[in-house]
Amino acid sequence: MLLRLLNLYWQEFRFERIEHILVSTQKKIPDNLELANLLLKYRLSRGQLEEALSC
Repeated sequence: MLLRLLNLYWQEFRFERIEHILVSTQKKIPDNLELANLLLKYRLSRGQLEEALSC
C-alpha cells in the first residue's frame, strides 16, 4: 500500500512539473506550435479538457 501511495505521489509530482515547464516555455515562445501541441496532448491525457482548450 505504501509503495502504491509513493508511486502515485511521484507520478502527480512529475506531471505537475512537466506542465509547469511546458507553460512557462510557451509563454517565452508563444509562436511555437510544436510546444502548444505537446501541452494540448499532455492536458488531454490528464483529462483536463477545459485547460487543454484554453492553450
